[in-house]
Amino acid sequence: PASPPLHGTRNCWAACGGAGGLCPLFCGDGWACCLQGEELPGCALNNPCVGFHCCVPAAGFPSPPPPSLPPSPPPPPPPSTPPPQPPPPADCWGGCGGAGLCSGFCGSGHACCRTDSPWTAGCPAQSCVGYHCCVDAVPFPPPSSPPSPPLPPSPPSPPPSPP
Repeated sequence: PASPPLHGTRNCWAACGGAGGLCPLFCGDGWACCLQGEELPGCALNNPCVGFHCCVPAAGFPSPPPPSLPPSPPPPPPPSTPPPQPPPPADCWGGCGGAGLCSGFCGSGHACCRTDSPWTAGCPAQSCVGYHCCVDAVPFPPPSSPPSPPLPPSPPSPPPSPP
């Protein structure tokens, strides 16, 4: 039946117009007013109503499908993958043809440097250890280099010679 009987198992004979069989107005859609042993449209002979007419699921009518299950929740998103790591720095020695300013391989304003050779033009005091890598170029000599010693004072001018 599409829905439970509207009036349960109460006597439905009078409410259904003094007739047995399908009675949607009193019993509900898919229900019939039946008496055991009567063969009427929608009534099975072996229905449970003994001695009076009652609302029963109509015989010969398909039962409605069971209520549909709620939709399954969407699957969880796949685990996020960490962003790709940059490749290890390439040794720029070969691409630059040695250490120093190297706009071709390293790009404009960059130099190919190594920490253990800091006095190369354009190289900062600290860069890559154990290999040459592209770094931002610095003015040469780098600001961290020791200052040049002061020049000695000029000797005094000799006194004018006598005539």
